[in-house]
This record gives sequence, structure tokens and C-alpha cells, in this order.
Amino acid sequence: MDRERDLVYHWIAGTFALLCCVIALGGIVAHARALARPEVQRKILALLWMPPIYALCCWCSLLFPPYAPLLAVGRDAYEAYAIWVFVRGRRPVFWYRPSLRRWRHWSRRAFCPPCGRKPPAKVFVRQCMLAVMQFVLLKPLLGVADYALGVAADDA
Repeated sequence: MDRERDLVYHWIAGTFALLCCVIALGGIVAHARALARPEVQRKILALLWMPPIYALCCWCSLLFPPYAPLLAVGRDAYEAYAIWVFVRGRRPVFWYRPSLRRWRHWSRRAFCPPCGRKPPAKVFVRQCMLAVMQFVLLKPLLGVADYALGVAADDA
């Protein structure tokens, strides 16, 4: 009975994973065919690959449980890359333009709840970039460490 139930779960998960891939590939092909602004659309393409990668990694983790930690490392690495691409793509919005003599950011000052004051927008953007850099570097490293410790625990 459990085997039949698991088979149904795997079929449902596989159906939605493949549906996700088909929908995402439609957007990817549409962007790839009309590269009017390649420097921007390459970043969008990197973000559009996230749903198929997540869907296929999760489905393969269900089908092959021993390989789930290894698939998680790959998924975490691509997630970190996609977040870095997103932030790097948004950076010109936050950047100062000397010709305009003002910040182009939607908010001239951002609120900092822990300290109760409003730091300048330049400081806020720098802190956000530092936090993203830490995430991008630590997420894959911690995923590899988790996988290595799991393999070491299985061997012991």
C-alpha cells in the first residue's frame, strides 16, 4: 500500500515538475529569441532557470533519496548565483549619478529598526551588498560542508 502511495506521489511531483519546466522554457525561449538588450536579458535568463532547476532537483530528490544532499548542494549553488545576478542587475538602480546630483533609489533614506535612525542611502546600499556577498559565498560553502559531514557521518 505504501509503495502504491509513493508511486502516486512521485507521479504527481513529476507531472508538476515537468509542467514547471515547460512553462519556464517557454519564457526562456521567448527571451532568447528576442535579445534586444542582451546585457539585461542574460540576467533575466539566469533568473528564469531557477524554477526548472528547483523543480527537477526536488523531484530527483524524491526519486533518488541517497542523492538528495548532493542535489541540494547544486541547487544551493545556483540559488546563490541567481541572487547575485539579481542584485548585480538591480545595482544601477541604486547607483549614484553625478549628472543628476541625487540618488536614483526610490527612497532617499532607509529606516534601520535596530538602531532607530535613518542611515544615508549610500550606507544602506553598501550594507545590502555586503549581506548579499556573504550569502552568495556562505550558502554554497555551507551546502558542501553539510554534504561532507553527512557523508562522514554515514561512513562512521
